[in-house]
Amino acid sequence: MDSDMLWTAVGGAAALLAVYTGFFALVWTKPVWSPPAGLRRVASRIRLPAYEGLPESVMVTGGCGFLGRHIVEALAASGVSFIVVFDLAPRDVSHVAWIADLNKATPGTKVEFVAGDLKDPESVRAALKGVKAVVHCASPHPQLASDAVLEAVIVDGTRELLTVCADEGVKSFVLTSSASVVFSGTDQPGADETVPIPSTFRDFYSVCKAQAEKIVCAAGSSPSARVLTAAVRPHGIFGPRDTQAVPGICEVSSTWRGKLVLGDGNNMVDFTYVGNVVHGHILALQRLHAEATSGKPGGKDGSRISGKAFFVTNDEPLPFWSFVARVKAAMRYPAASVRIPYRLAHGIATLQEAVAGIVASMRGTKPTPLHLSPQRVAIAGTAHWYKCDRAKAALGYSPVWNMDQALALTAMSYPSLVYSGPGAVRSPIEQVDEECRPCDLPQMAFSRAEVAQHNTDGDAWLIVDGKVHDVTYFVDTHPGGPDALLRNAGKDASEGFHGDQHPENVVETLADLRIGWVEDEDKSD
Repeated sequence: MDSDMLWTAVGGAAALLAVYTGFFALVWTKPVWSPPAGLRRVASRIRLPAYEGLPESVMVTGGCGFLGRHIVEALAASGVSFIVVFDLAPRDVSHVAWIADLNKATPGTKVEFVAGDLKDPESVRAALKGVKAVVHCASPHPQLASDAVLEAVIVDGTRELLTVCADEGVKSFVLTSSASVVFSGTDQPGADETVPIPSTFRDFYSVCKAQAEKIVCAAGSSPSARVLTAAVRPHGIFGPRDTQAVPGICEVSSTWRGKLVLGDGNNMVDFTYVGNVVHGHILALQRLHAEATSGKPGGKDGSRISGKAFFVTNDEPLPFWSFVARVKAAMRYPAASVRIPYRLAHGIATLQEAVAGIVASMRGTKPTPLHLSPQRVAIAGTAHWYKCDRAKAALGYSPVWNMDQALALTAMSYPSLVYSGPGAVRSPIEQVDEECRPCDLPQMAFSRAEVAQHNTDGDAWLIVDGKVHDVTYFVDTHPGGPDALLRNAGKDASEGFHGDQHPENVVETLADLRIGWVEDEDKSD
């Protein structure tokens, strides 16, 4: 029996002992987060760069998903002429209503939804007509899909998609891979692309992602490759519209499990803001397109891009539990207070998995997803962060948003998840924002489409006389009540503003909330 097996056995026995003795943990020292003044307002003004040299037509698989939709929106904003959003047929038309809004906001771009399935080559072939590049984001949910579906979509679907791309004349292919393709459950501090893909994994999702990456990189590694390929390896993606990371932390925080920390809390891990992941994908697409059209290596450093994988993260590793603590604080949840030693937590998880496997075997079903699986314990309790040096040199990558800015934008996109129950804390983001008036920040131009995105009680902008105002923290104190402002959030409120209901000093109040002006409109007072 090797040491890992021994410690797992000891951990399992300790878990049983813990149940009977009530001894679970040690008190944990809570981390401190002091974000800079005006954080949310500064973060709201950051944008992806203007990309040049992109293909005229791009298909994004999984384009209605969390990452896929963000990529589609960024491509449209960059002026790509034709974008195919390829995804499963929606259960509700509201799931694709955003495409009509995007077409209105970006009149120079045609965005078209095509329902299809990667397991159906003919639907893929029909969607690819006229497309010159593919960004392949589609992937089933790692915890909810069966192993058969994972393999059919991630492995077989990727292989078939590449084949059809070659037949249809697609020149560039970017795969959304994952840092999990090199993670075997042990510490990986500062790993880079020279770390080999392991022979064994702790979950089948990672097995499939690794196989898909091998297929994609092998297809593009030949000098005579029909389709040039690259794989982007993000880690721990989070951001607006995320359905897993931040909502998952909030869900756990609303139960007794939210009080727990696994391990010593010091293990460094990468988390990556979705905007930075999008940035990495578009840079890879840009460089591949240059390589395909010129016949020369497309890397900024003169290297060949095709056939390679690139780690793309926030390049700002931090302790796993510090990230969780920041999310909890931003969403007003009380901090965790109890620590469970890593070996004990892993033993409990291993025991749970074994029991779940036996029960599933007896029932002839797939094991129920566990809140505390060995893979999740390994992710939460080990150090694993990855260097972006290759992406920086070859793609010109650097994060657009830092971690504080990313957390601020993410938190304000989930007003419905903000905690208001017993023990609710004051969000440090709100505190530093209230200490900084909007007008104290540099004024800048915003398009009406940008303003329209800020339309919730946690993030409210409006236009008055061609000027843009951030009224987020004025909503609750507005003399006419919050509804009067929220009805106009994201809109032009000029007509309603000029009325007898407002006192003379309202102009002064509004000036304090000004953050800029509407693009291409008069910016003078």
